[in-house]
Amino acid sequence: MKILSLAFMLLGTASLFSQNVPIVSNQSLISNDVNVLFRGFENILVVKAKLGDTNTYVLKSDDCSIHSRRNDGTRLKHGQYIVKPIGRARTTQIEVYDCDHLDKSILTLEYSISNVPAGQVYLDHTIQGEELVLGSGKISVKQPSGSLLVWSEEVIKWGVTFGDQQFDGTGDVLTKEVVSSLNALNSGTVVQLICNSVSEDQITRKRSAQFTIR
Repeated sequence: MKILSLAFMLLGTASLFSQNVPIVSNQSLISNDVNVLFRGFENILVVKAKLGDTNTYVLKSDDCSIHSRRNDGTRLKHGQYIVKPIGRARTTQIEVYDCDHLDKSILTLEYSISNVPAGQVYLDHTIQGEELVLGSGKISVKQPSGSLLVWSEEVIKWGVTFGDQQFDGTGDVLTKEVVSSLNALNSGTVVQLICNSVSEDQITRKRSAQFTIR
């Protein structure tokens, strides 16, 4: 998983048991709603009371796994935590504890839990809905323009329809036969593309897109 770094401030709903209550930053922000955690994604929270804070905090949640190491074993920077929602909960609370006082939470954070935003289909460098400039016939699914999320989806199956012709295939590249047929179409012809893609959360999604021959 790749980790995003964006300095947006996120203030949770605080239970003020201490005057040194930490501030929590969500450095995986990919939405206008700062109180969202995304399934299957390494949401990164940074917990610090002030600049230079060296305190160690413990984060706990019934609906999320929380770690300070990446999947490859690399330890995150001090105060950083990977938070990954588990199960089907739509909301969650994360309790923050000072490691020296685990008997009482010093901060309660409330989040909604959402799936990663739907990706958009590209055929070579042309995004769905646009006039098609065809190259090798590479199909990809990417996050919408402007999204900060680094999230990959692997295309495993596709189908192309134009006029009364229909083609199907596997993988993420159209066959040479289909590319040749598309290159022979008249300008303005509408092409329908359907593909199945597997994302990092291991969910297979069906995507559909429409292109117009230039």
